[in-house]
Amino acid sequence: MLGFEPHLSFLNSLGLFVRLTTVVEAIPHSSNSMAGWQGLQSLTCLGEDGQLYDLDIRYAWGSEIFKQNLVDHGWTEATLLHKRINGEPFRHKLILYLCEDSTNLDKNQKIEPVPDRFVMGKYWKSIHHIYLLLPTDHPFDAPSVDIKTKISGYSTTRLLTNNQPKIVDYPDSEIASYLFLPNNLERKGEGGLRIKGLWKQSCSDQSLISVITVVFNGAKLIEQTIQSVINQVHHNTEYIIIDGGSSDETVNIIKKYEDQINYWVSETDHGISNAFNKGISLSFGSLVNILNSDDFYVGESILSDVISEYETSQQVFYFGSCFYVADQAISLIKGDANYAKKINYYMPHINHPTVFIKSKVLRYFAFSVNYKNCMDYHLFYRLTLNNIKGKVIEKPIAFFRAGGVSSIYYQKTRKEVLRASVELGSNKFIAFLFYIAFLTKYYLGQCIKF
Repeated sequence: MLGFEPHLSFLNSLGLFVRLTTVVEAIPHSSNSMAGWQGLQSLTCLGEDGQLYDLDIRYAWGSEIFKQNLVDHGWTEATLLHKRINGEPFRHKLILYLCEDSTNLDKNQKIEPVPDRFVMGKYWKSIHHIYLLLPTDHPFDAPSVDIKTKISGYSTTRLLTNNQPKIVDYPDSEIASYLFLPNNLERKGEGGLRIKGLWKQSCSDQSLISVITVVFNGAKLIEQTIQSVINQVHHNTEYIIIDGGSSDETVNIIKKYEDQINYWVSETDHGISNAFNKGISLSFGSLVNILNSDDFYVGESILSDVISEYETSQQVFYFGSCFYVADQAISLIKGDANYAKKINYYMPHINHPTVFIKSKVLRYFAFSVNYKNCMDYHLFYRLTLNNIKGKVIEKPIAFFRAGGVSSIYYQKTRKEVLRASVELGSNKFIAFLFYIAFLTKYYLGQCIKF
């Protein structure tokens, strides 16, 4: 494209790892939904290596941009599910921030690659963030904005109060006993805004969503999970992290984000179900979502979209599609609106990290500590038996990475599903046939891989 010689000259003066030769496409980039920056323009450039470079130019005014290194907008079904064909050039993404002093950038220029494990799918081969401290001569049209107004618009403490909400009493039910186990735990630490006396609660104009992350030795991936929560544009969000006493760098990573986490605790526990229930017992949101430590939201508006649906329809729970990630290969698993017709013998696609459920219902039913791998199946089957139905949100909500407990211990999980199915009243013989069918399908698939 003609007229972009100054842009190419400026970009090549930055000492990038490739020389850009041509601007193939240029479009406005007006996104400003994430805190601390506003989009200016997007360019697609051809490098002298014959590969394509998608370049986003952004004007930045807040230090929040450094907590977005691993989570970025622009992930759509079209890009994530795209499979490169022979002869098609590789694509890379470059994100250029023009930074005001208020970002506290410690250098005049900094280039940071996103680790390979955080580059989702096959669309982009690599992603780099480039930070430039203003003022500097550049050919882009940076906006004239009131920095204080911009920052206050994203205040993370706007709805905080020093008055601790009253915890909802547990009902007198056998199920609720799942929450209470012997308190012989070894506590290693705790922190977050609550420790400072700051609490969040639902208000008349904005419902509170509680997001709970359970983790144990998850240093490799938890930072991306945290960033995807704290970058949500729905600000009345309560984030709780339950760590099982990690011995790696997990707790140090959590501490980096203490000013945006409502509460975290690190202590030994009695398994995943116990950790889930602990997080639920500490939450005050109208809706609760459990986002595991290797999962993360698709975009920054997920919580605002869910709460909008909730305030319109007042359903008991919601769920949607998720991107399933295995060795960087991505597939889309859609939420199954007809799950109730199938759940008595196996777990249909309710997609656990996409579920948002009323906290009162979740407190009543809770997760059974008698199940180590299929506690979600046991929960949703019980909800179905009690005629509590969920509603599908027709959009991708979260990324789900292979490698969780149910993925690693597939046979044990299937055996637990069989036990739960029979326990809750399903025909034992038919349940066993489903158990054999799923195991056969799984092991045949493993054989085909080799």
